[in-house]
Amino acid sequence: MTLWEMILELTADHPELSAAATASVQYVMQVIEAGSTAAAESYIEAQQYLLADADRAARDLVEDLLAGRPPAMGIRQDSLRDAGFVQSSKIVVGVGGTVDDTGDKRVIARALGQAAQAGAQGVVTIRGTEIVGIFPVSDQGSSSLLARLRPVLQAMNQNGLQVSFGTSTVHESLDDVPKAYREAAMARSSRYAVPGVHSLESLSAFEYLVTRADETARRLITPRIHRFVEEDDDADGLYIVTLVAYVESNLNAKATAAKIYVHSNTAYARLDRIAERTGKDMRNFADVLDLLVAVRLLAPRRASFQFPAGAGGRFTTSG
Repeated sequence: MTLWEMILELTADHPELSAAATASVQYVMQVIEAGSTAAAESYIEAQQYLLADADRAARDLVEDLLAGRPPAMGIRQDSLRDAGFVQSSKIVVGVGGTVDDTGDKRVIARALGQAAQAGAQGVVTIRGTEIVGIFPVSDQGSSSLLARLRPVLQAMNQNGLQVSFGTSTVHESLDDVPKAYREAAMARSSRYAVPGVHSLESLSAFEYLVTRADETARRLITPRIHRFVEEDDDADGLYIVTLVAYVESNLNAKATAAKIYVHSNTAYARLDRIAERTGKDMRNFADVLDLLVAVRLLAPRRASFQFPAGAGGRFTTSG
């Protein structure tokens, strides 16, 4: 534009140069196009460097916090402030990824980061096979954060991207990030292969204890029950699903039948078959609890089964 304005100014008082000015239009437009293209390419390149720097800064910041080293350098402290953290910030840590470990983690991390920034911000980065987020929360707790994250994951789920994201309890300061990270990882593992946001605060004491169980707990399961769980898990999980529904129905066989959409006689038959294969009394709470613990430890994806409303006929095979 400056070039063209200069040409007009030079030819304004010289009518004989008007034709030359008109003829120069084509060349002036070529200069403008070349300049615009160079500027656009430079802008895109600069943006890519800025994004790469931002990703690297977020990753370094998260690594420091996970190692129990609150940033001391000015630039890292600036990053914390930009992310919404202050000295008195309470925090929640999230750990997630896709259920089948596919999909573009950058897309997921960006979406979670944008959802968090709609409120109190936070920092989200990719760390190996995981997506890790650290979020400041208010004194009211994590409910506001979870309310922003859930619709994002639900939308991803509807678009075929099965994302599971575990969140910790609320911690008092950034010094607690390592502990909060372990809680978030545990919350996610407690809902194996189930997409959505899973808060540790939503777990019962029983679920928490089973999630923390070590290899010794698995060895304490009798071979007979071990074999029953593994064989049914390798098959269609019919009896495990029935067992889980039976527990959720307060050991009521008729309510179990309604929950899994089968005839009550079918539910009774399956429970009898479970008792026969395991040697456990399905009317005895302690025996049923032993079976549930075995399922939670040996077949967590079956134990995390969700019974959707309106799924009639889904489990109708007689057993």
